[in-house]
Amino acid sequence: MGGEVYNGARKMIERIPFRLELAPTSEHTPLLRAMSVVAHGEPLWPVAGDPEHSVEIQLDDLFAHLTEFWKPLLLRQTYPFALAPSRPSLLASEAAKHWANAPQEQVDEEASELDSFEEAHNIALAFGGLFDLPPLWLVREGEEVLCDSGRSLARVPFGVFQAELERVGNAIARDLLAVDSDKFGAIVQAWEARGKATEVNLVSWSASLEASVAEMLIAKGLIAPPASLDEAANDDDELLIAARVAGALPTDLIVEILGVARQFERRDAPELDAISADAADFLAGCQDYEPFAQGEALADFVRERSGLSASEPIDVFAFTQALGIEVQVAAVGPSTFDGLAIAGPRYGPGAFINRASGRIRDKDAEDLRSDPGARVTLAHELCHQLVDREHSLSAVEVLRSRMPSRIESRARAFAGQFLLPSVTAAQIWDSAGSPVDRSGLQDVLQALVDHYGVSFSVASWKLQHGARWAVENMSGETFRSLRAMLDIIAAYR
Repeated sequence: MGGEVYNGARKMIERIPFRLELAPTSEHTPLLRAMSVVAHGEPLWPVAGDPEHSVEIQLDDLFAHLTEFWKPLLLRQTYPFALAPSRPSLLASEAAKHWANAPQEQVDEEASELDSFEEAHNIALAFGGLFDLPPLWLVREGEEVLCDSGRSLARVPFGVFQAELERVGNAIARDLLAVDSDKFGAIVQAWEARGKATEVNLVSWSASLEASVAEMLIAKGLIAPPASLDEAANDDDELLIAARVAGALPTDLIVEILGVARQFERRDAPELDAISADAADFLAGCQDYEPFAQGEALADFVRERSGLSASEPIDVFAFTQALGIEVQVAAVGPSTFDGLAIAGPRYGPGAFINRASGRIRDKDAEDLRSDPGARVTLAHELCHQLVDREHSLSAVEVLRSRMPSRIESRARAFAGQFLLPSVTAAQIWDSAGSPVDRSGLQDVLQALVDHYGVSFSVASWKLQHGARWAVENMSGETFRSLRAMLDIIAAYR
């Protein structure tokens, strides 16, 4: 009987993507609870994988944290000063690398910003009297929330996360009022008013913009502010997302990028919808892959679905437009802005290629269809259109972009693999006699560039990756010689 009860409870827990447990400890201490966090049926915090561990906390500490930081927990989707760690617990190490050669004044200023971010998103800091607690990072990324204990990382649906925090907050409010309504009445009222915010504040939190910049964008009509916090949390405004992704840039460039995004009228794209659905199904089976491997596997899938062999060159402009994606080319802003993708209820699907980008070889060419930089950028935006538009999409390819690193890594890998599959690059090198001398290797790379329309750097890293896995009977010495020569002739691949 006991085993049946345990198994039934276990199955019930497994159906819960995110649960914040607050178990009573004693009837004599009603505000003291044993706290633990479960994600997808597995204990996440305080000890990953161990359901026996919990941390005794004061309910009012947790309640004060949820009340004070409700808006950033729901709306903020960026890290300080355009850092892009693969998970929140790596933020400090990414900041240390960022500061390696920075002046002390910059370090001091940004360290304060980093501390403020951690205060909001590392829930373990809510319990000031408890030391040596493992972190419990909660950071939103699109339609998911990253729950990171340092040892374990879980991705939970945003809607489930929001509902669970509301459940916990409302339950604590009732408990606090039952214990001492006079003492806790004010903070309960603050909790009940947690959704109140001005239009400027909603845009500022949603896009991680200074309030003055948010106010200016609203005044210029470039952004329609959300009517409520719940509407802001829906995160389905393409222009607001574009402002967030580009928000680390100078204000005039943000304005220019929003102007580009607004040029794409809303259109139906049934062909894109069909292939996107198939791509999403395929990607669901690759969730255990690293982002780079996901991108390569997705590119191979799209080629196969489209009847394209691994050795066949692709006209990526024609392929993209045939899916119903509008492609625009113009010179805009600085050379660090490569392009963007947009799709949602009001704009797109569209892809923009910046003729002024540093990636473009001949900026005066009338047609960029054969330009390697333009082709790679468009293939990158195609990946976003295929698998990153389940809600609304605005992907801006620019230096200091605030796109999640996981999504960008996948799109970069897709672009290279879609235009030049690794196995094809390796086979062409192998058929040329597997040269590792400078002249012979440059000849092979140039042949790949000319035939597949990619940049020299893309041809180089696709060859290296393919040679490592696709060439039979290749010795380790040959591969090391190949890699060493590629380091000389294509150091920045």
